[in-house]
Amino acid sequence: MKKWFIHQPSKKAADAIRSASDLSLLCAQILASRGMETVQDAAAFLQCDGLADPFLTADMQQAADILNAALDQGEKICIYGDYDCDGVMATVILYSYLSEMGADVIYRIPEREEGYGLNAAAIAQMHADDVSLIVTVDNGITAIEEAALIADLGMHLVITDHHQPLDTLPQADAIVDAHRPDDTSPFHLLCGAGVALKLVAAMDGGDDTMALEQFGELAAIACRGCSQPVRRKPLFSAAGTAAPGKYRAAGTAGTSGHGRTVGKAIYCNLHRLWHCAAH
Repeated sequence: MKKWFIHQPSKKAADAIRSASDLSLLCAQILASRGMETVQDAAAFLQCDGLADPFLTADMQQAADILNAALDQGEKICIYGDYDCDGVMATVILYSYLSEMGADVIYRIPEREEGYGLNAAAIAQMHADDVSLIVTVDNGITAIEEAALIADLGMHLVITDHHQPLDTLPQADAIVDAHRPDDTSPFHLLCGAGVALKLVAAMDGGDDTMALEQFGELAAIACRGCSQPVRRKPLFSAAGTAAPGKYRAAGTAGTSGHGRTVGKAIYCNLHRLWHCAAH
């Protein structure tokens, strides 16, 4: 039988953080449990001016170049996602950006009955639909056989994922995954939607301003271990977005669409709907 030990944050540290800020006791306790002892520690932990350079992630430059070239040449692109919260948000981020840029793009999210990741039947259907470039989000890093099939059929493949790779990487034009042994990015715990967000930033020249403004809320919904600006920006920016889905989510969550409550309410409600994301 497993024995669980519940970590108790330092009461002294939590009280110190709370008394010197407008944070709730719960927030102060969470920060204390992460090792913060003063409000200055908490501020340094929460403050971040932006995401790390996306091009530090292995193959990010190649992936951005391939997608931009496919967009310019009018190639048919398929975003191949996953059915959990992370995979859905990653699909929405990349599909929305490419659509807004005028790409010939479709998406495919497998049914649960198909199982996780790429499969031969889906690949055959994408080939029949004249797809020339498949881009995976939140999956693909272990798809050795499926990647070989894609190559045999004459299609191109870009893999973006956040799961652990096998000893052998799949055959692909680019493989974006911070868990690759040759990766030099400073943060390796982005979720799949976070990786998609950084790919959008890379396609936009590396500046994350547009990516965070347009898609930061979606990445935050999926993110559990993401970097600070992805988690904190939605609390301030959701009310100013023009994306109707976010307003609809805010309305469903019972908020007026103003202030910090929007991001929190969207996250809490969608987390209950897509609790399966914690796989």
